[in-house]
Amino acid sequence: MSKNSFRIVLAMVLSSFWAFSQNQLQLPSIKFLSDSFKLGQHVQLSMRFEHKPSAELVFPDSSYDFSPFEFVKKQYFPTKTTKNISKDSVVYTLTTFELEPQLSLSLPVFLFEDGDTTRLYSDDAFIKLKEEITNVTQKDSLRVDTRFLALSSKLNYPYIGIGLLVLAWIGLMVFVFFRKKIVAQYKLYFLQKDYQKFSADFAKITFQYNRNPTVLLLEEQLSLWKKYIGKLDKKPYPTFTTKELAKVFAQNEITSSLQNYDRAIYGGYIKEDMTQSINYLESSAKLKFEKKQNELRNI
Repeated sequence: MSKNSFRIVLAMVLSSFWAFSQNQLQLPSIKFLSDSFKLGQHVQLSMRFEHKPSAELVFPDSSYDFSPFEFVKKQYFPTKTTKNISKDSVVYTLTTFELEPQLSLSLPVFLFEDGDTTRLYSDDAFIKLKEEITNVTQKDSLRVDTRFLALSSKLNYPYIGIGLLVLAWIGLMVFVFFRKKIVAQYKLYFLQKDYQKFSADFAKITFQYNRNPTVLLLEEQLSLWKKYIGKLDKKPYPTFTTKELAKVFAQNEITSSLQNYDRAIYGGYIKEDMTQSINYLESSAKLKFEKKQNELRNI
């Protein structure tokens, strides 16, 4: 083969390889901001993702399972675009009570493209447990006695029975005297879980809408808001019209926001900036949640 032919073939191979690499999806990258941690200590995890400016994506939020870690909080940073490459980043604050000498974590980015959702997982990030007790000194005065000592295996069943009855009586008295508090704490737990899920779902739709405003996203968001408010008030708000909801809430801001949603949804296109209406529906749901939360805490 001549030198010219070899150069042409080599150029074609390199060109094909470059085109193939350009079409591959870039994976997100994560890393812990410290090498080690103490048990129960807050640790920070940085997550970055580079993508095309037109891509829509969502990072994991509080509803995601971060095992073996527990979610504490997150901090988003604005998107930066340079030379047709956008960079998104977030810093998570996590904690854990696992006793493994080394823990690892891999997180996905949810990529929305052409009506499909793709999960792109990062490589594992590792962090080591910092041991508080590194050396145990055995004093000469402590001696090991390895002689076998036989013990009776007979159980004292009457005392065990009495102990169980006492515990049951104590438990019953606690429930009788603190029944309202116990039930309120039970309801408060699920109230907070429901709001966290609603808030995460509402924010996700808002994020997608800001990237690509569509009538379908507004319809989904309005339905989510009606279901959540209806669950708080124990009323079938999803079946109510805007006029009926306006009578229930009797607030001009809510009425105006709902009317803006209706104009966009039933008109089939976006006529105006929906930011204020979206923010008001979100804040109205938060106010209702906080009111219900305070009622349960004051029982």
